[in-house]
Amino acid sequence: MKNRFVLPAVLLFAVVILQSCNVDLKDGVVVKNESQNLSYNLSENGCSTELQQYSSFASMCEGLKNESRNNFCAYNLRRAKYEAECLSQGPW
Repeated sequence: MKNRFVLPAVLLFAVVILQSCNVDLKDGVVVKNESQNLSYNLSENGCSTELQQYSSFASMCEGLKNESRNNFCAYNLRRAKYEAECLSQGPW
């Protein structure tokens, strides 16, 4: 009898944790919420991307790879941010 309450409790716990981490489940895959911070301003060796703002997570991930949009600056920082946050969007 106790076991029938375990699975719902675990699922409820997982949903609470995922929401607090600003992620969702979509088709069984963890994806980041679109409501997160969708901007960055990266600087490396005195060269800055300037403030880059986006309306969606996917567009921010694409923007990180765009050399001209980022003033040809902060390649290493942009790539690290992409690899930390955007791998669900495909490889760099």
